[in-house]
Amino acid sequence: MLRFLTAGESHGRALVVIVEGLPAGLKVSADQISDELARRRLGFGRGPRMRLERDELTILSGVRHGRTLGSPLAVQVANSEWAKWEAQMSPEPVEAPKRLTRPRPGHADLAGMQKYGLDDARDVLERASARETAARVVAGVLAKALLSEIGVRVLSHVVAIGSTTSEARRPRPEDLEAIDSSPVRCLDAEAEAVMVAEIEERGRAGDSLGGVVEVVAFDLPVGLGSHVHWDRRLDGRLAGALMSIQAVKSVEIGDAASVVGLPGSEAHDSIVWDGRGYRRASDHAGGIEGGMSIGGDIHLRIGMKPLATLRRPALSTVDVDTKETAKAIVERTDVTAVPAMGVVAESMVALILADEALRKFGGDSVAEFRRNHGSFVTSLSETERPGDHVLLVGMMGAGKTTVGTALAKKLDRPYIDNDAQVEHVTGRTIPEIWEEHGEAEFRRQEAAAVQAATLSENPAVIAVAGGAVLDERNRQAIRSAGRIVWLRARVPTLAERVGDGEGRPLLSGPARPQEALERLAEERRPLYQELADVVVDVDGLEVGEIVDVITRALRSP
Repeated sequence: MLRFLTAGESHGRALVVIVEGLPAGLKVSADQISDELARRRLGFGRGPRMRLERDELTILSGVRHGRTLGSPLAVQVANSEWAKWEAQMSPEPVEAPKRLTRPRPGHADLAGMQKYGLDDARDVLERASARETAARVVAGVLAKALLSEIGVRVLSHVVAIGSTTSEARRPRPEDLEAIDSSPVRCLDAEAEAVMVAEIEERGRAGDSLGGVVEVVAFDLPVGLGSHVHWDRRLDGRLAGALMSIQAVKSVEIGDAASVVGLPGSEAHDSIVWDGRGYRRASDHAGGIEGGMSIGGDIHLRIGMKPLATLRRPALSTVDVDTKETAKAIVERTDVTAVPAMGVVAESMVALILADEALRKFGGDSVAEFRRNHGSFVTSLSETERPGDHVLLVGMMGAGKTTVGTALAKKLDRPYIDNDAQVEHVTGRTIPEIWEEHGEAEFRRQEAAAVQAATLSENPAVIAVAGGAVLDERNRQAIRSAGRIVWLRARVPTLAERVGDGEGRPLLSGPARPQEALERLAEERRPLYQELADVVVDVDGLEVGEIVDVITRALRSP
């Protein structure tokens, strides 16, 4: 079980978060946490405090030499303005500061005062403040790091602020940099401009704006959560975690808002068998059915109300001392915190998914956790045919040649490399073919190599040319030839491996190799996903570890 607790007040000396249940061996660094905390401060419409906060953090326990120990992990996030607030927030008795007696509508002020028998709203608002979410984001960094070990990634983007709605497509993991570079974390440039203008208008009026963010978790295994107990249902746990974020008022999973008005014949996602596994013909459910992940992506939309602190017009309230009508107290505030809320929502989603992943797969170390996950995923395969080829697909730089050679040796099978076949048949290197005859001729030769390899009688390990999947005829040949393994790597990893792109025609254009790789990955990723029987995330794994994961998959019934 993964659990966390936060402590601290908005203007107190520091926030502290304790995370318990992380396996040993997870890579953690202060820079990694600081980068995520900086994302929380993003967003046009944030108040002056975001320019003052510096999130000075200290890892207090649970990490040694950059890796978790398996013990509770504690992190402190210091308040850079503590000197200004020490008298107000001193834990020791001091001369009583001026009390805040005009609670804000829409905030925890009055209900908190009544519940705990307090006469000063500051005793409530300091803990109720969204500053506490900085501690949640720290915990979320750790949860994301753990999920990345099994290939799961989480991001968010803004889909609405005030009256403006984005028309952007649902993002992919590689869109994160573009999202965070937007002043409102929105992928729709036209909507972004309107959102900024609306924020400026409301800011001049001293008012505030709410909005909606979408959180997407990619490549979840099937079976996180459970149908057997009400408090184990994944949708319930996610909704509860997201509703705990300050000012969040709604959570929509999948197309819930529109599905409730449809007849049952149109509201559900038909199950299909594509010859290799179960798929859904549509995606109304958002990746969760019966309280469990169905495998693949999940997506949720989270609605945030306008913030309750207004500079003007101040909201009307009652002074708790005089019982007379008054203007509500004003603390430093934002015009909108919707972009930042998305980062917090990512953290809460990641924490729930990481907890359920640990519950499902267990493991006292990251290696054991990853191994257990791999065994479960491969056990689901219903298409293993021991005499068939093993076909490796993936981007250039993913390691198909290196892994394929080692895998063939371990399985005692011949190794076939499509690119090497092309060069052998033509007597030319691939760059020479491109230069002398163009891409069309290369693709023709590539297709011939794929056909020849897949039709060979002796079961082999075949490294499929990276772009061969673009041709439907090649995909059909690959599907019918045996077990397909996608060696999945992040674009930065690919870019590091291919270097300046020498000898790779697709990387020889004016764009930097990493930019070209990002474009190619965007184009090919859905095709690799469609084909793959087994997905192996190769980042951080040695060749032997990758081979072990694949061979376990091949041995599974």
